[in-house]
Amino acid sequence: MTTNQLGNTCGNNFSITTNSPGITRFLDVENTDATGNPNSTALIFARTQPGAGDAVAQFIIAGATSWSLGADNSDNDDFKISRSTALGTTDCIQIHAGGQVSEPLQPCFSAFTSVAYPNCTGNGTVFNFICDSTLCNGGGHYDTITGVFTAPVTGKYFFTTFCILTGLTPAFTQMHVGISLVAGGYLHGKFSSW
Repeated sequence: MTTNQLGNTCGNNFSITTNSPGITRFLDVENTDATGNPNSTALIFARTQPGAGDAVAQFIIAGATSWSLGADNSDNDDFKISRSTALGTTDCIQIHAGGQVSEPLQPCFSAFTSVAYPNCTGNGTVFNFICDSTLCNGGGHYDTITGVFTAPVTGKYFFTTFCILTGLTPAFTQMHVGISLVAGGYLHGKFSSW
């Protein structure tokens, strides 16, 4: 099968390749009907079948950053803009089937412990507790099993934490609550008895 000016079927890929210094190459789809008919539209289709590949458009700069956008067939048909040539890889914006918009590389999470930690003795050692449940976990970068948050991109991150202490004895003098860092540092705040 071949393509011509009036044909609607092509059995092969359609490719336009030119070496045109100083000349812009473009693909133009235009409907010149000026009657105001609402059905006089100009459409570009990218079609696949359920369970098949993605319906996607790619924007490639050779040797540099590439982008793709389209419907991710393997992820609930969500519409995505990805900083790569494949949807589902480095997704920057995701529009879910229900209309919610998320930014997977702009993470946020709210985690908490589902049960109290009893009998935490103040023996001068560090007691690690893990927030095993989340109210939200944008991008899925917080692990409720390990209690570790993995930053998806380099940047500045802001954390807040609080705890409720009950059953303190008169021997209580001081407590440190903090967040440990992979690099070995330990950020903490000090609380004294009153």
